[in-house]
Parts: sequence; C-alpha cells; structure tokens
Amino acid sequence: MGKVVITAGTVMEVVNTLEGTRLVLLQYPTNRRGRPQTAASSGGRFLVFTPEYLETAIYRSGRALTVAGEVRGQWHLPVGEMVYCYSLLAPCAMYLWPEGVAIPHCSTLALVLGSVRAHSRY
Repeated sequence: MGKVVITAGTVMEVVNTLEGTRLVLLQYPTNRRGRPQTAASSGGRFLVFTPEYLETAIYRSGRALTVAGEVRGQWHLPVGEMVYCYSLLAPCAMYLWPEGVAIPHCSTLALVLGSVRAHSRY
C-alpha cells in the first residue's frame, strides 16, 4: 500500500457516487507508449476511485485508459454471484486514449509520468 504504479486497461464499468467516480478496468500489458494491448492476456480487474466527477458517456465501457496512482489496498465488490477482490488505486494522473486516432510519435507514457511528478500529492 502507498506505492505509486502505472497500469492500463479497458473500462468495464463507471459508477458516479456521492463521493466521486468508481471505474472498473480490465488490466492489460502496455506498449512502449503506455497504451493497453488488448490482444494480450489480461492481468485481471482493478478499481480506480477518484473524488472527481467523470462523465460516463466519455469514460464508457471499452475505452482504453492508462492510470498512474497510489495503491490503496483492496476493495470487494460483487461480480455476478461471487465477490471479487479488486486492487484499489487512487489516481494521480489518467490518460483516456483517443478512439480511432493514430497514436502520436511522442511518448504518452512520458506525459503521464510528467503529470504525476507535477501533480503528486505524495
């Protein structure tokens, strides 16, 4: 707990609550730019909770997202008829990948890392 990590995945679910927005992501390995590679095997689900409101029409199911965040432990939520144990991240920075747009030649991962350093609360 308390360690800052960078991970990526695709959005599975977004729920706005009174406390903020909860995102469930399906984790995938990233390419050198930090974009999730959905053709690879998934590492499972993880949970991101931000106190900010995120528009569910924008952060919708299937969108690719890279997150730099502090590990805040585990959170248990139902998945079907079972309870799943999620790793919980508090985001320092998030990058929602454009849909159907060519990836720029600059390193997006470097932009995320720069944002983490510039906005780090830890």
